[in-house]
Amino acid sequence: MEPTTLAIVTNAVVTLALDAAKEVATDAARHTWLKVKGWLGLTKQPATEDLATAVETRVPAVTLLCVSLFSPLTTSMKPCRENFYA
Repeated sequence: MEPTTLAIVTNAVVTLALDAAKEVATDAARHTWLKVKGWLGLTKQPATEDLATAVETRVPAVTLLCVSLFSPLTTSMKPCRENFYA
């Protein structure tokens, strides 16, 4: 996987994980994070400071899955972003 793509996917997944952990997160964001976490093989919630590394090391192993990640991430993140900028 090229570095730019890896960085974009990692950033999107980490942003989702951080947003899903907030009390104001939507059920869709929480549900999507649980699905993504499962796809990446994360059995436990990584510590915040280890989240990017945990995601970045697992994404290349599931490169074909990254295409599947994009749609749910963009769908579930829209309400989070709207609330953030409101």
